[in-house]
Amino acid sequence: MKVYLTDENGTKKEVANFTLAPNDTHKEAIDVTVKKGESATFYFQRDDGNENSLAVDKAGDIEVP
Repeated sequence: MKVYLTDENGTKKEVANFTLAPNDTHKEAIDVTVKKGESATFYFQRDDGNENSLAVDKAGDIEVP
């Protein structure tokens, strides 16, 4: 799985890359600075090419379905 963030110019940058077997879990800290009233968007791309995204506006854990 690849994890991307977009920068202030909208350019996607890869911030993590890992492989999961069925029923595996993975936990990794990714530091992001978000200005008050704004959000950051994480993009998750699976090996089959399917991509999902999630916007965050505060610290927390993200669970990828």
